[in-house]
Order: sequence, then C-alpha cells, then structure tokens
Amino acid sequence: MSCSDNKIVKGLLLLLYLFLFTSLMVTSAQTVSVTNPPPRPYPERLKWWAEARFGIFIHWGPVSITGKEISWSRANTNPKCPNKGQIPAQEYDSLYKVFNPYKFNPENWIGLIKASGAKYFVLTAKHCDGFLLWHSKVSDYNISNTPFRKDVCYELSKTARENDIRVGWYFSPMDWRDPDFRTERNN
Repeated sequence: MSCSDNKIVKGLLLLLYLFLFTSLMVTSAQTVSVTNPPPRPYPERLKWWAEARFGIFIHWGPVSITGKEISWSRANTNPKCPNKGQIPAQEYDSLYKVFNPYKFNPENWIGLIKASGAKYFVLTAKHCDGFLLWHSKVSDYNISNTPFRKDVCYELSKTARENDIRVGWYFSPMDWRDPDFRTERNN
C-alpha cells in the first residue's frame, strides 16, 4: 500500500468515526415524550376532604413584614413594565435578612384554626418568590438564613397533628430566583 493510499484509508476511517460519533450524539440527545398515567383516585382522602368542607390557606413569608399582598408584590426589573405599588426587586429580595417573626406561636395559630372550625390548613411553604419556610440544603433562600431561624413548616405540622388538624403544603414550582424562569418575558 502506498503512502497516498494509506492517507485515503485514514481519512475514510476518520470520516466514518466522525459520522458514527455525530449519529450517536444526535440520537442520544433526542427525548421521548412520556405521558404520565392519570393519578390513582384516593376515595378515602376525597371523601374526608369533602366532609371537612372548610380549611384555611395561609400566605406568609418575608414579604408579610411590608403589609403588601404576597402573590405578585415583587416589582419586575423589566423597564417596559410599569411597577405600580410593588416593592422594588432588590428590596424584596433582601427582606428575608430582616424577617424575624419572634411572636410566631404555632400553638396560637393552630388554636385559631381549630377554633374557626377548619379541619385543615395549607401553608405556602414555597411561593413563587422562592423563599422556603423550612430548613433546606437546596437553597440558601430559606428560613434558616433569617434572624428567626426556626423551621415554620415543622413547628406548624407538629402542633397541627397534636391537635387533629390536617396539613397541606403549597409549593410553587415557579421560582423568580431561578435563572431559567427569569427571562425578559417573565421578568
């Protein structure tokens, strides 16, 4: 085999290798759409909930210290969108540093819930602002890094169970602090 034939074979092998490598990368990058089966019915739970009839939904977190509505009170940083009465983003994002609900008393909260006749409550354990009302290693933006430091979710659930009050958690998958959510469109 001559030197030029050897170069041709090496070139063809290189092309074959690149083709196989590219094919492998393209096929492994494809995702399969999976449809989840419908959730299994929980007749006992649904029956209990229908009979309970009354529960309390609690929105609470660092923004509560401002007295503003919690859901969408953080001003966006998009200059195209007006911010009417909202808390500037930088200020909102720093509220946890001074969040110290030292008068928080789970016995009082659960006592009020029970006295109202409610059979359960749902707490915003994580709202779309991303603040976690429990101790977490996943995010530093949680109750552990406030002056208060107590795990609100734990304290309320423990006291609720001791008083036959059921507990639910509202957990927002949307998170303003997540860079994948903070697009110009969503900001």
